[in-house]
Amino acid sequence: MTEKLYWDAPYETSFTAKVLELTSEGIILDKTLFYPEGGNQTSDKGFIIKGTNKFSVEFVSKKGDLIVHQLSEPFQEILKKGDLIEGEIDWEYRYGIMRAHSSQHVLSAVFKNLYDIDTIRANIAFEEVSIHISRSVSEIELIKKLSKFGYIIEEAASDLKAHQVAKSARELAESFNLFYKDCPVLTADAELRKSRLALIDCARIVLRDVLAVLGIEAPEEM
Repeated sequence: MTEKLYWDAPYETSFTAKVLELTSEGIILDKTLFYPEGGNQTSDKGFIIKGTNKFSVEFVSKKGDLIVHQLSEPFQEILKKGDLIEGEIDWEYRYGIMRAHSSQHVLSAVFKNLYDIDTIRANIAFEEVSIHISRSVSEIELIKKLSKFGYIIEEAASDLKAHQVAKSARELAESFNLFYKDCPVLTADAELRKSRLALIDCARIVLRDVLAVLGIEAPEEM
């Protein structure tokens, strides 16, 4: 078993450990600060040092309760089972991953709080994060635009500013275009296809009624 020092000391950058095993994949230590790849987050990088020999740690992975350190240079002739080594974390690389991890949590919270969209999966690398969300933002934006139109027409009538209706109609059309580009309709699964077809029909009705308010007859098809 490899003792995971990174859980209790995430800001430490160096450690001493003993070589437990040498494999074709790399070396296994009795303890390590190197965080392995997992949960769609990339692993740490750094160095393993024995005497005057310094090996680059390019990738770290889990193997049950063990942590495997993949070294870029040939090590089998120099490192032996039972050797004491020094480990050094590439702190700039580690800190870039930590920043990306924090950014992912903030970004996921924004999508959840503003749009009620859940994060399905996140991929975290050095100063880079990508997330897969349960719904498209453009779909939520279209729903929000549609829900505001009654208020927009009332306000335009109260303020005698008909151009607000025309401006909002254009913005609604743009939101619909984004939705239709980002969100598959006919190829979506049955329940999602049903809800998106209903949303399209709502957009059709609202645009028809808004054009009627402006004295424009809506086309039957385009």
